[in-house]
Amino acid sequence: TPLCEHVRSMAALIQADAERLRSAGQMVVLVIVSDGLPTDGDLAAAMEPLTKLPVWIVVRLCCDEERVIRFWANLDEQLELDMDVLDDLKSEAEECDSHNPWFTYGVQVHRLREWGVHEKI
Repeated sequence: TPLCEHVRSMAALIQADAERLRSAGQMVVLVIVSDGLPTDGDLAAAMEPLTKLPVWIVVRLCCDEERVIRFWANLDEQLELDMDVLDDLKSEAEECDSHNPWFTYGVQVHRLREWGVHEKI
């Protein structure tokens, strides 16, 4: 999956408009949909410029491979980014239930998160 090239391209576009976004109190929602690991370099290095930009990142994983899930979770911890890594609905609901059994994590909540709502659950 050639993610690094696309992330660098998006970072350049966001950088070009960053000042206007900041002055308007806005940010970009960057949604990355992936079924695997990057094949074109160091994704952490490619994403590093995003740490200084007004951007909220949503990663939607389209697989259930443990190594892929672990890679993205580690990347989320490694970088100082506003980033939400989403697994499938069932896994997200189970994780939410383990912390908040009183909360029903349904399709609507999952869709809001996939679409970039910036509230952490």
